[in-house]
Amino acid sequence: MFRLGLIVNPVAGIGGPAGLKGSDGVDIQQQAMLAGYQPNGPKQAARLMDTLNQLCSHYQYSIELKTCAAQMGQQYCERGEDSPFAAIAAMTLVYQPDSDEVGKRSDGKDSERASAALIEHGVDLLLFVGGDGTARNIYDGIGDGHPVLGVPAGVKIQSSVFAVSTEAAAHIVIEELKRYYASSEPLIERDFLLKQCQRREVMDIDESLLRQGIVAAKHYGYLSVLDGRSRLQGSKSRRKISGDDHCIGIAQEVLSRMEQDKNYVLGPGSTTYSIKQQMGGGTLLGVDVYQNQTLIIEDANQQQLEQRLANDNQWCLIVTCIGGQGFVIGRGNQQLSFTLLSTLSKARFWIVATVSKLVELQGRPLLIDSGSTEKNTHLSGHTKVITNNNEQTAYPINIV
Repeated sequence: MFRLGLIVNPVAGIGGPAGLKGSDGVDIQQQAMLAGYQPNGPKQAARLMDTLNQLCSHYQYSIELKTCAAQMGQQYCERGEDSPFAAIAAMTLVYQPDSDEVGKRSDGKDSERASAALIEHGVDLLLFVGGDGTARNIYDGIGDGHPVLGVPAGVKIQSSVFAVSTEAAAHIVIEELKRYYASSEPLIERDFLLKQCQRREVMDIDESLLRQGIVAAKHYGYLSVLDGRSRLQGSKSRRKISGDDHCIGIAQEVLSRMEQDKNYVLGPGSTTYSIKQQMGGGTLLGVDVYQNQTLIIEDANQQQLEQRLANDNQWCLIVTCIGGQGFVIGRGNQQLSFTLLSTLSKARFWIVATVSKLVELQGRPLLIDSGSTEKNTHLSGHTKVITNNNEQTAYPINIV
């Protein structure tokens, strides 16, 4: 029977909606929790297991699940009275985090030790739910040479070891189960799976510098990731895209389109930052709100945005795409909740990008990961991307 391993970082993503540029560090996590924000890891883990259970039930597949106790895995795999999902033929807890003690929370060392324990217990594929910090912990725990797959739940997520969404990760697993159950011969599954894997980058950013507006990305190593083709995200481009003159042209075009007394929300990134500079300032890596080309809220969090825009059905969102990945929503701008985005019409959703940044995507669509495939579908389809002054191009955008 296919042996699936699962690790969940239960504090992953908590800093995103709070506008804290990440979730590393107990102080940051406590600050976000005190402000009323919830981590994204548990929500995505629950979605992952719900989707896997539905798909396995549809295809009549069963799995043997090995995971961690409580918040690091177990609680997302049971449906009342400690009963595992129907697709789970057997569930074994192989790691007990110290954080299960009262008043403690799991940390990176838990993910590191848990990954080693799961590999020792012979899992065929290791799923982990978290962000770049979690990927780094997995790398420290097991190194390269074991089939893994990341489920995105963090804030930045620059590593290429993740699926583009939680649902995409579930479908990658199902495709592998189809191959597994179609085989007529016994397989040494881990060795077989490694042939289906790609060595992909583990990246992370120094969040303390990021909060000062300094992007310092570091390459940590590689993990062997189950090949999901278009369902896997790319690494964020680390080379500077030429086109500063185009960024100035984009800023001029955007400013010429702005109307009096309307709220304009500008997301993070160097392209949007050029627009902010033309209006007198703002943050490079935060979400800022402007009215009449004047900064109203600098580095807004989700609560501030929802309060500001609660009764506004004409607000406009201006974002750029992440180089090499194509994400316009869901990576580094989780301040934009899917509830807020549901009030946004496509005509008031402006995407700005240089032509060179679009060319770098090699025809792949722009992506929105807003937390639910059922939400924000009105923003998908072909959209117009502002590429220079008096220039725009049609480009596809998908919900993942």
